[in-house]
Amino acid sequence: DPTASELAQPLMLSILAVMNNASTRCYIRSGLDMQILLGPFTDLDTPSSEERTARWGASCRAIVLMLRSWTGIILLASDPHGLRAVLRVLTDHAVEPALHN
Repeated sequence: DPTASELAQPLMLSILAVMNNASTRCYIRSGLDMQILLGPFTDLDTPSSEERTARWGASCRAIVLMLRSWTGIILLASDPHGLRAVLRVLTDHAVEPALHN
C-alpha cells in the first residue's frame, strides 16, 4: 500500500528476519508473498497512473532493501518470480520512463 510507505522498511526488515530464522521460516509463503511484493514492479500491463507509480516505487524500494542482505538475495534468487523477473524487466527496457523518477 503506497499510502503506508513509512511502514515499508520495518515490514520488509521483519520479513527478512523471519526468513533468516529456520524455526520461523514456515510462516512466510515465499512464492505467494514474493508475487505480491514484486507484482507492481513486474506487472507492466496496468495502465499508467499516480497510484501505479507509487506502487512501483514502493516495490522498487523493497527490492533494493532485500538486495542489501544475504537473506533477501537468497529469497529473491530462489523464487522463480524473484530476481529473474526483476532482471527481465530491467534488461527488456520495459519500464516506462515516467516510472524511473
